[in-house]
Amino acid sequence: YDTRGDRFASAAPITDEQIALLNYLQQAFPDGAVLFRPRLAQFLSVRKSRRRLGAQQRLAESLVDFLICREDGKPLFAFEVDAFKSHDDPLLQHRAAEKNLMLKSAGIRLIRLKGAQTGWPPPEVLRLRLQAAQRTPTPQAQPSGFGSSEFGGSGFQSTGFGNSRMHDSSVMSLSQLTGVEPANGDPWSGLRKRS
Repeated sequence: YDTRGDRFASAAPITDEQIALLNYLQQAFPDGAVLFRPRLAQFLSVRKSRRRLGAQQRLAESLVDFLICREDGKPLFAFEVDAFKSHDDPLLQHRAAEKNLMLKSAGIRLIRLKGAQTGWPPPEVLRLRLQAAQRTPTPQAQPSGFGSSEFGGSGFQSTGFGNSRMHDSSVMSLSQLTGVEPANGDPWSGLRKRS
């Protein structure tokens, strides 16, 4: 078989909607890198598994829609966009849960983007809210029982993102980041009561 006679046609690997979201994330994280549809095997490796080969295969088969990396290339946040998914897939929820567990074990927070981009906050607001969410301890964290150290107050405050492995990771939706309460929630629950 002689390959010199083969001819090929180009096809767009990304849609207009995906390009718009890529631009949005690049505006939100201008000092980092935004990767489009990277496979988990590109930024995760197997630390421990009873079936190492099977775990490596799952990493090679799974991907996220977008990955935000720091300046040094370390992954910070993974984004999944529900509009890009086929809702006819019966295994969609199972795959999403498995993917979240893999990312969570590596300390990478998964953020789900739902709805139209017009309903999302401005890029700089998204960045600030993700920084705040990264610094905020999770509610299920238990106090250690140790007092505060006098050596901790160095006066240095980072304006960028730290290592996401230092914080517990969980799936966050855009409504959680924007502070919007669910439609069936109590709209007054966020207000403080007077004593």
